[in-house]
Amino acid sequence: MNACAACRPHAALARVNLAALVVGALAFRAYGPALAAPFALVAFLAFAVAGAAVVCWVGRISVLELAFAQMAGVACIAHGSGPFALFAFAKVSATALCAAAFAQRAHGGRQKTWVLAALIFSLAGDAWLLDKAYFAAGLGCFLIAHICYIGALAVDGGARPSTPALAVFALCAGLVAYRIWPNLATPMKAPVVVYMATLATMSAVAFARARKLGGAAWLVWLGSLSFVLSDSALALDRFAGRSVWLMAAVLPLYYLAQALLTFFIATGDQRIVSRNQSAMDSIASSSVKPS
Repeated sequence: MNACAACRPHAALARVNLAALVVGALAFRAYGPALAAPFALVAFLAFAVAGAAVVCWVGRISVLELAFAQMAGVACIAHGSGPFALFAFAKVSATALCAAAFAQRAHGGRQKTWVLAALIFSLAGDAWLLDKAYFAAGLGCFLIAHICYIGALAVDGGARPSTPALAVFALCAGLVAYRIWPNLATPMKAPVVVYMATLATMSAVAFARARKLGGAAWLVWLGSLSFVLSDSALALDRFAGRSVWLMAAVLPLYYLAQALLTFFIATGDQRIVSRNQSAMDSIASSSVKPS
């Protein structure tokens, strides 16, 4: 058994831990106000540390991956009931840790460069969006991040999505734009249209890539879809009326999107390299004749 194959169950467990953190963050975001904020945060962190301990005990997991998962969870709960300083630190740190984990794990090449660029612009967008006065700057950073993700997806999946898929995602984005349109200031209308069109394109390209490659590429597509849902929830909350549930969904969906996009692009690369290495090992073994 090669090293990549041996690590797969452990990598899967790390992602289960991340999913559990997202669910826990949603629960505390919804019910945390009924609890004392320190108690809620301590309970959440105890849950997170327990999950991390199980993962570390079972297999070899990147410390940066675990740190990203825990920090994303802290950002989600601090958004609901924690002090702003803790939220700001955790939000920016989580994306930085995601970028560091990806840089450590992924193979080199154009796809890695595109994804790292996407994460850097996402980090900048996170920082700008901490202050609502800089919403447009944050929107611009995430627009560039989505374009970078499109570039990463096109490296091994092709850049031309099917017309029906693009039409479906464009329709969904259009419905969100229609809902928020009356409340958009005139200078924001054109940027929002461009942003929603880019989101639809990213999802359509990810869908076309998944149909071509299969396997982990479908989880990458789910990551792009999570990005669409997160940004849609943020837009609806900001421009179509405040909603506790919409705001509760924004960050968990965002971190889920980043995790699926970065973790499973790398997993797909490793799967391909592992398959090629296994084929080479088989050829080498068959060429060696016993004496």
